[in-house]
Amino acid sequence: MYIGVCKWCKEWRELVHTRNYWDDEIRICTDCLKNPIGHKGRAI
Repeated sequence: MYIGVCKWCKEWRELVHTRNYWDDEIRICTDCLKNPIGHKGRAI
């Protein structure tokens, strides 16, 4: 874990690395990872 700007919510937070089919590596915060729909109202 490290601190940086989340790719989804664009806030400075604790980030995690995850991989998916459209992007080799994306950096998202723990809040987006746990609750991608409710956090910031963004549906993934």
